Amino acid sequence: MRMPASVIVTCVLAACYRAPTASPTEPHPARATGSNTDARVLARTDERAAPSRAGMSVSGCNAGCEDCSLGDYKSFVIGTLERTKAQLFPSPDPPQPGYQCGAEVAIGDRVTLRAHSTVGLTIAAWTPFFDTDACPCTTPTDVCTFVVTPELAAHHPRIYCGAVWRRATAQIGN
Repeated sequence: MRMPASVIVTCVLAACYRAPTASPTEPHPARATGSNTDARVLARTDERAAPSRAGMSVSGCNAGCEDCSLGDYKSFVIGTLERTKAQLFPSPDPPQPGYQCGAEVAIGDRVTLRAHSTVGLTIAAWTPFFDTDACPCTTPTDVCTFVVTPELAAHHPRIYCGAVWRRATAQIGN
């Protein structure tokens, strides 16, 4: 049986159809048509475009200093992977100009950020760098441990806890 050329072209185009990217406020063109072929092709396209995330970037960097200076690289954050006790950052250790203060970790891993200073500074606050960053460290303590959860990975591009430092003050006993 011989098929008309228009049918053959339609079949070839449907097999190679790649859905255009739609804006978040407009419905996707393939979803609007209701075609079974479009839905199957769209499913394959969506799988390629949105792979599941196996890891997430975690950073513990210097973000500021209240009435002090960080130019000497003697105050920094040490990131440790709890599963292996391996130090993730800083790299190199001890830090020097251009040092790395972040690493990629697996979803589900537990990470500890430890503020380290040899010049009498302590943490005043942990802060994200961008509004879209997550920072599970909410209390200004020198040690913060958290789990890189699937929820964090689904809602944030990275975990970034910037250390805002201050001069340590002497505590007078009760």
